[in-house]
Amino acid sequence: LALFALIASFWSENNGLEDTIDSVPDVMQGVVELSEQATPTVARTLIHAERILTVARGLHFATAIESALKIAETTY
Repeated sequence: LALFALIASFWSENNGLEDTIDSVPDVMQGVVELSEQATPTVARTLIHAERILTVARGLHFATAIESALKIAETTY
């Protein structure tokens, strides 16, 4: 997706998009750090859940389907 965004940025001469893409590694590092803190809390909250629902539409629909598959695979 980042590659397609870079191509679109180049074609449209939109430097703002390229700058945003360049900031992705720093943002992802923050997400990883937050995830390490939040994981135990989320696990305690969901330990008794019998069902989990993923919801999305549009461009995020494929991500929701993949997330549902990963949840199913890891919680059999």
